[in-house]
Amino acid sequence: MKIIISILIIILSLPAFSKEDTCDNAPNDAMLEFKKPYNKWLKITCDTIKKSHLITSQDGYTWNVGNTNKSFSFNAYSPYPPKYTTLELNIYEPHKYYFKQAKSLIIQPNQLDGLNQMLSESNFKYKEVYQHDVMSSTKTVYNFFIFVNDDEPEWIIACHSYNCSKAATIEVNKQ
Repeated sequence: MKIIISILIIILSLPAFSKEDTCDNAPNDAMLEFKKPYNKWLKITCDTIKKSHLITSQDGYTWNVGNTNKSFSFNAYSPYPPKYTTLELNIYEPHKYYFKQAKSLIIQPNQLDGLNQMLSESNFKYKEVYQHDVMSSTKTVYNFFIFVNDDEPEWIIACHSYNCSKAATIEVNKQ
C-alpha cells in the first residue's frame, strides 16, 4: 500500500516539476502580452519552475548587458529571484507571480536630452524613446525606456520602481 501511495504522489507531483514554459491557466488578471508598439520588442513568458512570469526580448532580438551574451529577463516576483524556500512553498502555484498591468507614457521632446544622458553607452542622440511601466502582482514596477532608431530598438534602460540609480542598461541586437 505504501508503494502505491508513493507512486501516486510522484505521478501527481510531475506537473509541478515539468519545465513547460506555458501561460496556460494563468490568473484572469494576468497580462500575457504587450500592446503595440511594445509587443514588437517585449514579450511575457511563463516559467513554471520559477513560478513566475518573465519579461524578455521578443523573438528575433537578443538583450545583452555589458559584455555578456547571456539572456536577460525581468522576473514578476522582483528584480531579485525568490529564495528557494519561497519557491518550495509555492510549488503548486505555477503562476504565483505575474504581471498585472502596463502603462505607456509619452516622452516629450524636452525630456529627450535627459534620457539620452542616461544612456552613456551611446553617443547617438535618440529622437524616439518610449517609456513603458509594468506592474506585477507583487507590486514590483519596472520602468522600461526603449531607445528606437528607424523603428528598431537599440537600447533599453530598465529601472525598478521609478529609481534609475541601479538601472540595467541593455543593448538590443537583432538576430
